[in-house]
Amino acid sequence: MRTRKRFGADWRALLALVALAVGAACFGEPAPVLLIDYTANPPDSTDMELVTFEGRVVRAPPLAAARYSVEVTGGAGTVDVDADEFGLFTADVELNPRTTNNLVVQARDNTGIRSEPRTWVVVHVEDVPGTAPAEPSERAGRQ
Repeated sequence: MRTRKRFGADWRALLALVALAVGAACFGEPAPVLLIDYTANPPDSTDMELVTFEGRVVRAPPLAAARYSVEVTGGAGTVDVDADEFGLFTADVELNPRTTNNLVVQARDNTGIRSEPRTWVVVHVEDVPGTAPAEPSERAGRQ
């Protein structure tokens, strides 16, 4: 399922932030929540060994000295990256070869708050449909 993007932001994340702001204005301080605004998503299928997640971790309400990290599981190994001071991160994830990879992405902050996990399904294939097949010598080098 493709997500509509406007101004590089995941519309569901922005909608959740607006709802939190309205709730805080009407009913007092809401419980803190973390969201990930994805700017680069992995493809549904690929013949590459790595896929990349890029985005920004957003906390509502904001916390002045917050530090964020993002964890991706479900690939060939667990990837744990720290976001920079603006919440920006890039995570390169190695895929399990020739199978479906159910990659689960979750952010956390230094106070223990975690985002809702989001699952991305990426199928690793030898050759992506619609692309030219690799030369035999290149294919042998990937095995």
